[in-house]
Amino acid sequence: MLKSEYSHKQTINQTDAKQHLHDIRYQRQNQLKSIVNECHQLRILHK
Repeated sequence: MLKSEYSHKQTINQTDAKQHLHDIRYQRQNQLKSIVNECHQLRILHK
């Protein structure tokens, strides 16, 4: 089993780590999507 240790001495298991990575990936995808949409809007405005 994969364990990580932090400064506050909490160990997380593999399931928690995978969920955390999944959450981060989801956030990044949403950020990217909003940035792409914003760029697309700017391109439309500047035609």
